[in-house]
Amino acid sequence: MLPRFFYMQINRTKNSAPVLLIGVGNDFRCDDAVGLNLARRFEQENLPGLDVLVEANDMLSLLEIWTDREQVYLCDAVMTAQPPGTIIRIDAFADNFQSDLSRFSSHSFGLNEIIMLGLRLKQLPKKLFFYGITGADFGFGKRVTPAVKHAEILVFKELCAKLKSVLSTNKVSI
Repeated sequence: MLPRFFYMQINRTKNSAPVLLIGVGNDFRCDDAVGLNLARRFEQENLPGLDVLVEANDMLSLLEIWTDREQVYLCDAVMTAQPPGTIIRIDAFADNFQSDLSRFSSHSFGLNEIIMLGLRLKQLPKKLFFYGITGADFGFGKRVTPAVKHAEILVFKELCAKLKSVLSTNKVSI
C-alpha cells in the first residue's frame, strides 16, 4: 500500500476542479462524523466542477490539496457553548478569522493552525469557507445526535444550492 502522502499527490493531479469541498471528522466519535457525512453526500451528488475529499482528521494534508484552488469549503463538527446543531459559517480570510476558528475546533491541531502554516508556506486556496456544526456528543460511537443530523441536512441544502449556482454559471467567486 502506498503512503497517504503519495495518494494525495496522485489524487490532486487527477482532480483539478477549482472548487473543493472537504469533510473533516471521525466516524467513531458520534457527532464528529458530521463533516465526513456532508462530504459523502456531495460525493453522491457528483456536481461537475466540484472535487470532494472525505478526510479523517489529517489536517496537515490539506495544505497540499487545497493550494491554488479558487474556493474551498471545509465542513466539520465544532465545540461551542451554543446549542447542539447550531451552524457556524466563517469566511476564513476575514479580518478576525484567528479568534473565530481557534475557539471552535474539536481537533488538537485545527484549522486555525493549518491556515497560519499555509500563510507562511504560501499554500492556501484563494477563498476558504468554514461550515461548522455544534456537536453534543464526541464520545465513542457511530450515532449522530438528532440536532446535528438536522443541521447536516440544512448545511447540505444550503451548500448544494450555492455550489450549483456557482458551478452552473462558471463563476467561481461567491
